[in-house]
Amino acid sequence: MEGQTSEEFRKAFAKFQNIIKNPELDQTNPHFRSKYASLASCLKVVKPALKESGLMLYQRKTYANDDCYMITSLICIETGDGIVDSSKLKASARVQEFGSEQTYAKRYGICTVCGIVGEEDDDGNNHDKPTPKSESKPLVEGLPITEKQLYKLRENWDLIIKHHAQLALKLKERTITLDECRILLDKCFGKLEWDE
Repeated sequence: MEGQTSEEFRKAFAKFQNIIKNPELDQTNPHFRSKYASLASCLKVVKPALKESGLMLYQRKTYANDDCYMITSLICIETGDGIVDSSKLKASARVQEFGSEQTYAKRYGICTVCGIVGEEDDDGNNHDKPTPKSESKPLVEGLPITEKQLYKLRENWDLIIKHHAQLALKLKERTITLDECRILLDKCFGKLEWDE
């Protein structure tokens, strides 16, 4: 965040700072057990203060030298000038990881340009701590699958995949009713007798 800003921006930002409150810390980090504000919680306090002070928030991704950045700008509506923060995003082939990285960068960018606190201040104590290992839990609670059930599943795998693909396509195209969905799910798994 650097560069010259107009007097109008500085006045609007001062008004914004008088209005804005820190967001509710509505989430818990599963690794460090610390509280933080979700993106929704940040936007909940920022949007009304922006409107009242004549500022706007603008976020976008941009690419430079094969790197991706999240750019967060706080702009004065009257003059078009403002302040900018950028965060480099980690490259990831997995869409979910890249989406999480963008949400994280958006949240931090908003907190930075708006001057709000979106997490507990632990005075850097968690920075050097190793990430605690989570307890190993089964993915699905209940009885484990038996050899007989596993054999039946493998025996019908091609049929399951075929019907699952049909279901996925119809859901994507939104050309399926709830009853048709149930029928296809029954075709996927209904023929398997799970009880011993």
